[in-house]
Amino acid sequence: MSLYGATCELSSIDHNGHATEDTTAGRYDPTYGIRAAVYANSGDSADWIGVNELDGAPFNSTFWHRGFWRTTGVSSGRTLQEYCDDTDTPVFRLQQTSANVIQAQYWDGDSWENVGSTYGLASNTLFKYDLKIVCGASFILYVTTNMSLEPEEVLSGSASMTEVANISRIRGYMNGNSGQMTRHSEWLWGDEQTIGHRISRATPTGDGTHTDGSGGFGDVDEDVTNDGDASTLAANGDSETYTHDAMTLPTGDVKAVFLEARVRMVAGGAENVKGRIRIGGTDYDQASNFAGIGETYGPYRPRWATNPAGGGWTQATASQVSNEFGLLAQT
Repeated sequence: MSLYGATCELSSIDHNGHATEDTTAGRYDPTYGIRAAVYANSGDSADWIGVNELDGAPFNSTFWHRGFWRTTGVSSGRTLQEYCDDTDTPVFRLQQTSANVIQAQYWDGDSWENVGSTYGLASNTLFKYDLKIVCGASFILYVTTNMSLEPEEVLSGSASMTEVANISRIRGYMNGNSGQMTRHSEWLWGDEQTIGHRISRATPTGDGTHTDGSGGFGDVDEDVTNDGDASTLAANGDSETYTHDAMTLPTGDVKAVFLEARVRMVAGGAENVKGRIRIGGTDYDQASNFAGIGETYGPYRPRWATNPAGGGWTQATASQVSNEFGLLAQT
């Protein structure tokens, strides 16, 4: 079992055109370097943010998802969060059945069915949650408003959820207008229990060893997404790597190291890409090219489950400020 994916930046979250970052204090937890919450913001309840293809998907048995919510004036009849199968069909969701009250529902092939009881979300409060879905069988939702405590089980239920055959996508929704929205932050997921796990983010600080791109750190250092400012790796073997600042890691095991980037392919030259991490002066590249690169910008999250320099990740090796990260162009 593994934690297969994690994201905390708008740049590596899919959306349908109206996503915004919120850096207001109290709307996300900055303890480990997270710098913003993310929400959909056009006033249209069909607007969403999410991950369209979960790393490690499809999850056919047990699926865990951890994150943070902060709701503002949540209204009834809105979807807080939904989970889709590998055909992009929503099969499980957390629905706001009345103001600030959520109800778990599953798709039975014809309509949405309630499962379990309801839970009240206090408005303007930061919630940490862990959701466990056992495909075809049950769910448990754990929530806490105290970051120092373990989550409390607040919702659970069992049913013959035959349409919930797998989980492959996550989406969080706008709640109807700019005054009724839910901020989301610090998502991680896998088939392993997520309770107690956190994301620790390293902020890029400058150009590293490899500087083959048309630009450099100054073209990718924005605090918010800006696809108009980019650096191009044109030829096979071109690479850019970047340095990062010191990290604060929570105590415990380091499960994986991820890189968050936005990439697109332009016809001609090198049309593929791999993630690169540089440890102790040696480059370590992903074994395979990114399979999802297209002609429009999209998120890329390469993952190293173990330390490619040898052994497992430790607090020291994962947070070493001499490590660099970046991308390698491939034909």
